[in-house]
Amino acid sequence: MRAVSEPARVLMAVRRRWSRCRRSRGGPVAVLAVLLTVAVAGVSCDGNVPVYGPLGTQQEQVLEQEGNQAEGAEASEGLQPGEVGLFLAVGTGSSDAHVENLTIHTETGAVILVVPAAGRAIEISSYSSPEYASSSVSLHKSGDRVFRLRKWESGTLDITEIDTGTGGSRGALAIFDDVAPRSFAVVGDTAYYRTQSEYDVFTGGYTGGEYFALVLGWDGSGNNYGTEIPDAQVPWGMQTDGERLYSLEKEEDRIILWRIEPGTGTIAEILGDFTITQTDQYVDGAWRFVVEDGIVYWTSLDAGTGVITLWAYRGGDLPEEVARSTGTTIDGIYSVDVDDGHFLIHANDPTTSRGYVLVLYHQESDGWEYLDFGLSVHDAYIVHLGGG
Repeated sequence: MRAVSEPARVLMAVRRRWSRCRRSRGGPVAVLAVLLTVAVAGVSCDGNVPVYGPLGTQQEQVLEQEGNQAEGAEASEGLQPGEVGLFLAVGTGSSDAHVENLTIHTETGAVILVVPAAGRAIEISSYSSPEYASSSVSLHKSGDRVFRLRKWESGTLDITEIDTGTGGSRGALAIFDDVAPRSFAVVGDTAYYRTQSEYDVFTGGYTGGEYFALVLGWDGSGNNYGTEIPDAQVPWGMQTDGERLYSLEKEEDRIILWRIEPGTGTIAEILGDFTITQTDQYVDGAWRFVVEDGIVYWTSLDAGTGVITLWAYRGGDLPEEVARSTGTTIDGIYSVDVDDGHFLIHANDPTTSRGYVLVLYHQESDGWEYLDFGLSVHDAYIVHLGGG
């Protein structure tokens, strides 16, 4: 393992900023002036969000505000033992939205927890202009732990671990490496990720795509730059069940599941290599996968009837059908998640006001639920808190 030197970090940041500033500024003189500012002061081409160095004023204010919100959260507000909760990154449009007992105001983004069985919802954090416009928020789940990820225009990634029992925050930090979308996973107390790959105008090739590890030191013991792990074999896209790191690839009808050794980024073993049959009748963009305890689960969507089928591969030769819904008006699936036999499908239904719907399936009761909150749902995960 080798750490990237500080001068190299600056050069990498300048090259990334060159590519972005070149698209947003006028002539070469203006761009060069901006790049000098980037290298010396550590700001982005808009002059607001930092690229290198301490957190910028805007990010500090946002984190401080969210920290104050978290301190006021009561234990009774979060997910209680035995409950099944939905952690959602959502956005509203030109009018307020109402989810159970919670109101989310116009033109606002938020991370919320919804407990459908209890008819309860809480706001974990919210963001409006200007931070809503200059950042994107997503969620990440590792076992029963949930993290809110905020990616800024500069490439900086803020990470906040959500206390599922209170809705508050367990801690927050920033990663200054430009983390690639969906190539981030937390295993134990270490984040593993690949950096964004971008075209480099200096060399005519691509930069980035490296594999890094970063210990999440909420108490200040961690640092803001990961340690690069050379010769890693981790494909784009990573998944974790909290204890192990996986990578899954779909090549036409073929599915390959690898278990990755996180510390080296090498393939430890092939857990599955099989073929899906009868793919012609299914919507091609609706194959979504999740791994739990070494079992691969995925969805298929019948193009003619809108029937959703849940599948599982537990090893051996063939996958098995877990459950099949009745016909729906759904025409696409964004993601699927599972926890202790509770499945959450994030889907698109063109007949609803916002298009985004959530479908729940509970394996023990063999029951399906269809939820439309009238929100734009950007990310969705399900957590079953044991002990109830």
